Amino acid sequence: MRVLFIGALNLDNPPTGGEEYKNRLLLECLHREFSILIVDTYKWNKRPLILFRLFSEVFFYKWDRIVLSASSRSVYRLVSIIQYFPFIARKCVYFVIGGFFPSAVESGKYKIKPYNKLRSIIVEGKGHKLNLLTSGCSIPVNCIPNFKAFPAQEPFLDKCDSLFRFVFVSRICPEKGVREIIEASKLLIQDGYTNFSVTFYGPIESGFVDEFNASLNPILRYEGQLDILGSPELSYSVLRSYDTMIFPTSWIGEGFPGVIIDAFVAGLPVIASDWNMNTEIIRHNDNGIIIPSKDQLALSEAMRLLLSDRGLCRRLAYSSFSCAFHYHIDKVCPQIIEAVKK
Repeated sequence: MRVLFIGALNLDNPPTGGEEYKNRLLLECLHREFSILIVDTYKWNKRPLILFRLFSEVFFYKWDRIVLSASSRSVYRLVSIIQYFPFIARKCVYFVIGGFFPSAVESGKYKIKPYNKLRSIIVEGKGHKLNLLTSGCSIPVNCIPNFKAFPAQEPFLDKCDSLFRFVFVSRICPEKGVREIIEASKLLIQDGYTNFSVTFYGPIESGFVDEFNASLNPILRYEGQLDILGSPELSYSVLRSYDTMIFPTSWIGEGFPGVIIDAFVAGLPVIASDWNMNTEIIRHNDNGIIIPSKDQLALSEAMRLLLSDRGLCRRLAYSSFSCAFHYHIDKVCPQIIEAVKK
């Protein structure tokens, strides 16, 4: 089966984000079964010739399948054109990256009609599928979770240090819940808790630098960026030194956050907001704790609970650690291949 793959890859450089990383893994998986030709849409707006090549490949060559795995905006533009060419559209399988597309369809920002000409749509969770179906999607919608190619897990590490270490790994900005983490930590400090730390890893949003830096102290620390994509073994070793990950996001584009898989690999329970797919991945009081989004008081109470009950944290951590393999590329790849073949 001959497959045309359209998506951002940036193959000549290390991946700069989750989209490129996931597309590279998706491509690796597809190569196991199919003959693949690639159209790399990375920074396509600065590479005008890529559009000529894209349309040449789509319209003038015969493909058994066309896999679309670009940004939702780019796919929307392409689908708006190919909907008028049924012989092409019915070969297209759209792998949705993140959670913006389902919410955009639900809100009416994107019309579902052009997508109903495609062969199928692949989303990362049941909530996303429901959003599309209730918005009038009439083609098959399959759920395949996010996945990673992480190294073999080390044995579960049972920590007994007197200092409880929380960690946050993502873009450092208000939409990812950083303000809530800062305010929740202040509440704990006001209540006399000093036996904990919160360490932040990630790029700081330009408009948030001064506010974030002003909040740092011996308990709230910034350690730069953790290169999980480029140096996974070292990064997971660093993550394993922490006790719990905090992820109180309320970002509109949140899908299946890869950082939650990273927490599972490192054996960390996750305190996560009830935002988008978090509730599908985190089972409350099993492999983590779910709290209302944008609620610093609820976050402080969840942090206090784990600070005060090491046994509970240990139980959640082990359950988290046991979930990791479900999201390894070798586990998910057969689902991907089958979804493209259908």
